Amino acid sequence: MSTYLSDEEQVDRFKGFLKTYGNAIVTGILVALIIFFGWQYWQKKQAVERFNLANQYQQVVDSSKRLAATPDNQPARTQYFSKADTLVKASPDSAQALQTRFLSAKVAAGKGDYVTAEKQLLAATTSTVKDDGLKQLAWLRLAYMQMAQGKNDAALASLKKIEDAAFLPSANEAKGDILVQKNDLAGAKAAYQAAWDALVKREEPRQLLQVKLESLGVQVPELKIDGPIRPASDTPTIPAASPAVPTAQSGSGA
Repeated sequence: MSTYLSDEEQVDRFKGFLKTYGNAIVTGILVALIIFFGWQYWQKKQAVERFNLANQYQQVVDSSKRLAATPDNQPARTQYFSKADTLVKASPDSAQALQTRFLSAKVAAGKGDYVTAEKQLLAATTSTVKDDGLKQLAWLRLAYMQMAQGKNDAALASLKKIEDAAFLPSANEAKGDILVQKNDLAGAKAAYQAAWDALVKREEPRQLLQVKLESLGVQVPELKIDGPIRPASDTPTIPAASPAVPTAQSGSGA
């Protein structure tokens, strides 16, 4: 018998192969194509959504700047919160939504509306965004906003949520501010000192923190640090409702 198949036999074998495996081959090709085009569509969709979200956030920022220029302009305020609420509702767990809540809290606090500001920051702390730094900052700002309302115990509880070493000096400084408001000057000294010691190790001493320590009778030695003292980017400005740091003689806890 010839070891070579005739053309007709080869065709018959190929037909048999297709009959047995044809459906599986076609299905595999179709699945591969679906995955490929689906992946391409998903990537394009994600890119468009990121672009739109970034553009939407920029509109919120621009709106806040217009409001800052005319803080008593009610239409501008309404427009700002409308844009901010739209972004937050559309992408609640995005970094842009979290930053928008920070901005809304700042806008509200600027008009002395600490209740609204606190609500914005409380919502920020529940975000599932994968950015631990932003979430730690949310707790820090929330503590200051609670302090502005005299909610000192709640503020101290918020600070306990801060565990990242990068934010601990700021948390201790905030703790000191709150304890001053509670007239616990000894506790405030300890908190400020802990913040100062950590910042000195990082070569990031803060002039305002030094003033707070010296106001409580703690003499801070001059430091020889290469380069200028860097400002504290993670410490929010204490709301206007907060009292100034008293001198060491003004409280019974010194």
